[in-house]
Amino acid sequence: MSLYIVGLFLFICFSSNVYASTITLKNGQTVTGEITNETDKMINISVNNTVVTYYMDEIASIDGKDMLELTKEHKEDPEEIKLARQIVGLMPMDEIINLKLMEGMPSQLSQEQKKNIISTVEDSLDVRSLDEARIRGMGEFFTVDELNAEVTLLSSPAGKSFLEKVIVQGSEKWLNLYQLMNKKEQEAFKKFKLDIVK
Repeated sequence: MSLYIVGLFLFICFSSNVYASTITLKNGQTVTGEITNETDKMINISVNNTVVTYYMDEIASIDGKDMLELTKEHKEDPEEIKLARQIVGLMPMDEIINLKLMEGMPSQLSQEQKKNIISTVEDSLDVRSLDEARIRGMGEFFTVDELNAEVTLLSSPAGKSFLEKVIVQGSEKWLNLYQLMNKKEQEAFKKFKLDIVK
């Protein structure tokens, strides 16, 4: 357990600082915090470890850019980027971090201790930048049809549950399977090369 805590501490120390955004509401109020999720209808912003939701029709500007300008920017995005934004809205990075950390924590930790660790890790990360990187990566790598398929999958409760299980349990099990397949492939390749040399 102490190795886990040391690793977690180092991860937190060397993670990027939280990027603070300032949202100005139409009523003149300003809110500064980390935007943790953003869709075309609403924004979640974490302020002092409390996530608050604001709907787009309540917001005048974000980081000095008025909503009309931001909306225009999003309308000009290619279809792949629009779909990638929708996917990130359905499963934002903070959810993924929560799922992965909860699974990897020692069982003797209390739920409160686990929540405190997750909160500390999330506070040390620039979750919005991670989500933006995911959006760019998906937009460049996947086709419109592939992204539409993922939107459909994430939009259903069973599909979201499936992906949560893949994130929590599947990645390590699949990594082990890929390592085994790679080993067998290398063995077969060596045999093939030996057969050719004969």
